[in-house]
Amino acid sequence: QIQSIKQSSKILRFSGMVGMTFLNPLCCVLAMQYASPSILAPFSGLTLVWIVLFSEFILGEKPTSVQIRAASWIIAGEVIVAVFGDHTNDDSVGSLDDIVSFFGDCF
Repeated sequence: QIQSIKQSSKILRFSGMVGMTFLNPLCCVLAMQYASPSILAPFSGLTLVWIVLFSEFILGEKPTSVQIRAASWIIAGEVIVAVFGDHTNDDSVGSLDDIVSFFGDCF
């Protein structure tokens, strides 16, 4: 039982490191082709919200009231940015086909 938990822990840790190190930045760069960075950048704070929301279910650690308040402030900030932020985008951004053709040699 303990060996299985340790193995699962290692897999989750490795998956999280790969996701946060490679997939998250890649998706952020691709997302900036479609929306203004002033809208997208603050959403990086949502990582902390997800940790607070799921820590009790995944890790069995109940978030403290300070952590819940902090997550609430992050969500409030995200709503403010989404509602009142700069929604313009650069006109030079092409279609999805343009983006795929630009990165086509990489894959």
